[in-house]
Amino acid sequence: MLICAEARVASAHSKMGGTMKKFLMFTLFLLIIPAKRISAKVSGFVISNYEYTIDGPKTGKFYMPFVWLIFSDNFDEQFGFNVWYDFQNSGFLMGWVDIKLANYFNVSAGKLVAPSNQEWYTYPPDQLTPFFSEVSGLVGVLGKGMDYGLGISGNVSKITYNLAVLQGDDNDYKDFCGRITLNLFDGFYLSGHTYQIRAYASGEKRAFSGIDINYTGFNFDLRAEYDFGMADTLFTMGPNNINPQKFNGYYVMIGYSKQISSKISLQPVVKYSVFEPKVSGFSPVKNLIGGLNLIVGNKLKVMIAYRNISDDSSVCYTDAQKKGSVVVRTQLSF
Repeated sequence: MLICAEARVASAHSKMGGTMKKFLMFTLFLLIIPAKRISAKVSGFVISNYEYTIDGPKTGKFYMPFVWLIFSDNFDEQFGFNVWYDFQNSGFLMGWVDIKLANYFNVSAGKLVAPSNQEWYTYPPDQLTPFFSEVSGLVGVLGKGMDYGLGISGNVSKITYNLAVLQGDDNDYKDFCGRITLNLFDGFYLSGHTYQIRAYASGEKRAFSGIDINYTGFNFDLRAEYDFGMADTLFTMGPNNINPQKFNGYYVMIGYSKQISSKISLQPVVKYSVFEPKVSGFSPVKNLIGGLNLIVGNKLKVMIAYRNISDDSSVCYTDAQKKGSVVVRTQLSF
């Protein structure tokens, strides 16, 4: 797990402004719902992990990182809403209303997931391994990752776009993020993204940008991404509290599905990732992951994966965390 910390400074006036924005978002949510009909669809997913660390405690550990309940409804072709509640952490996760003006122009308002890099934007449950890349983990600590704001999205020919202005820190600045995807041919997508962040009351700049590809076809699932960015002078991460004012990273992962029966398939997967902080004396973090997924219908996925970490200068992990580990994840959707 990526270990990052950041100090936040905000004035009482800015906090009041943030509270007011949240109140306005909630008011909009209430006004947009037609009183004549509310019949929300209820769905969600439960994820449980068992992790065994090589040369670690003999019993391993069991934990549940996600227990999410989702309420959603489309009242008609123009209006809809989504609310995500996190039972594991007993809190409201996300919630927004959608106003569809045309196929090429939709408006969303509320607490949104930042349309950033591929791994962040699709996780969970659409993932090949239970191990998240270090560079993708920076999305939620450089910025908020899930934040109150206003977004626009749509489809134009083979292009899909998603842009958002988010509240960010309680200051006089706003964060901007966007993701644009080009469907080059059937099953192959090329995307670019950026997340421009103004942190603290002073509005110090941070940035996270990159490109990624996604291909599915002939039973293969291939995903690759390259990200880069900058942090401000106050941002620190890892057990050594390093300040990666510039960084880059990438990952490549591939899975191949083999149908066993009409409802059961097996998917061997491999993933390799690198995170490189541009800090003198600190070397890149590398991960090699191999695993096997058992997929039953479209509701149940059991993932077994082993990860080997190379982090000689402790950029992200302590010595205890750098030991190889095996994770068994059960993922149930409903």
